[in-house]
Amino acid sequence: MPCGPPAFNDELRESARTRIGDGRLPLMSAHPVITGYGSGAACHLSGQPIEPHQVEHEVSNARDGRSLSFHVTCHAAWQLECRARASAPNGAPPHP
Repeated sequence: MPCGPPAFNDELRESARTRIGDGRLPLMSAHPVITGYGSGAACHLSGQPIEPHQVEHEVSNARDGRSLSFHVTCHAAWQLECRARASAPNGAPPHP
């Protein structure tokens, strides 16, 4: 799954909705965020490695304290979906 700006719109947000819905990603506000060069870890949204020439966002999972790593655009898509779901009535998934 590409993680550049064109993929940010629908594909990444749909993937984030799915992963939040099935529990693979937590529904949470990600603060603080540790930012640095890619470590080669797999992105928790796209599954693609975060290469050393890319920026990596790392956050601590509020459920279990484990680290979650994301490409910049993947992190943004996940957080947009978290906010959309949190503001929806009864926490229901928003319709695209």
